[in-house]
Amino acid sequence: MKRPSLTQAVFYSLIFISGFQYQPNWVYDNFWAKADFYDSIPFDVPYFVFLSIYSSLLTLLVWVSVKFAKSKL
Repeated sequence: MKRPSLTQAVFYSLIFISGFQYQPNWVYDNFWAKADFYDSIPFDVPYFVFLSIYSSLLTLLVWVSVKFAKSKL
């Protein structure tokens, strides 16, 4: 796997940071505000961990989408 260019690194960094700043309402409601499954796990999940996981998944989804678009276009 080759190293990403500076433009790609900045783009994906901005996607990751924007995931911390903005989450759609359905993500926040279903996975944080009204989520009952956090009571069943034996440890507390800080909000920062929730944001980190969401931002990582968002960045991965955008990366896969870009790879798919590049291969098909």
